[in-house]
Parts: sequence; C-alpha cells; structure tokens
Amino acid sequence: MIRRRVVTPTGGRRVEFRLLATLGVTLHLIAIPLSAQSVLAGRVREDSTGRPLAGVEVVIVGSDRRTLTDASGRYVLNILPDGRRQVLFRSVGFRPVQEWVVLGRADTVWANPMLVAHTVQLDPIAVTAKPDAPSGLGLEAFEERRKLGFGKFPAPCRWSWMAR
Repeated sequence: MIRRRVVTPTGGRRVEFRLLATLGVTLHLIAIPLSAQSVLAGRVREDSTGRPLAGVEVVIVGSDRRTLTDASGRYVLNILPDGRRQVLFRSVGFRPVQEWVVLGRADTVWANPMLVAHTVQLDPIAVTAKPDAPSGLGLEAFEERRKLGFGKFPAPCRWSWMAR
C-alpha cells in the first residue's frame, strides 16, 4: 500500500484519516442494502389464449410494494428483502392468483402466472325517482331555457330561409 502524506495546516494525517473513514462508512452503508435485495420479475398471461395481460396489479402481500404490468404483460419489483413472500396478481375480469416465492439474497426470481377469466353476475338496479324539472327534452325544457336566457334563440324571421 502506498501512503501519501498530505501537507495541510491542520496536519495531513488527520485529514487523510477522516477521508478514509468517511469513504469506508459510505461504502459500508451502500453495500449492506445492496447485498440483501432481491428482484421479482415475470410475465402475466391469460390462461385460455396465452396473450399477455396489461394493467395487472402485482402485490407483495403484507407490504406496500406493488406494480402494474406493462403492455407486454411484464413486471419487475426490485429492492425486495430476502425470504418467503406471498405475491398476489389481480385484474378486473380475472380470478386473483396468489403464489409463494422464495427470494434469496441478491437473487432474481421469475413468476409467470396465468390468469383465468372470471365474470361476476351483478343484481339489476332499479331507479324509481322522478325528476323535479324537465329533463332537457321537448318543448317544455326549450321554453324554460328561453325564459331564463340560456342560449341564443333566433327570431322567427331569421328562419325564413327554411320555408323555401
């Protein structure tokens, strides 16, 4: 190791030690999180056709980590802690799928689920209220808007071209 002496008014060894200590602490703080992080990636497809599904929500259950699939059905969730995790894949019109993955230290795990189409029959809704005022259709609504001054209504003489 080559030592270089820095000549400064405060003493070169003190400045050199502070610089090395700061550099060492910084590298240590960066290396710890990077070494314990995993990546979860994959592609979500429809079960019956095999086509990629866009807009599927991918959630790590029990955490705030989530993402959406892109137009080709691909997703990537990075900076994940290692361990056994449950992943939920869900989208409107499909049954949700849950898969368990084991994330190793600085590992990339691939999960490629197939979603099954699922429709839900909803009960019909009946609206029974009546409007208080004209709904905007017919002569009554026209007269009401004209009385209130909404819009521009030409005088009958301007419509003479239609009589031809």
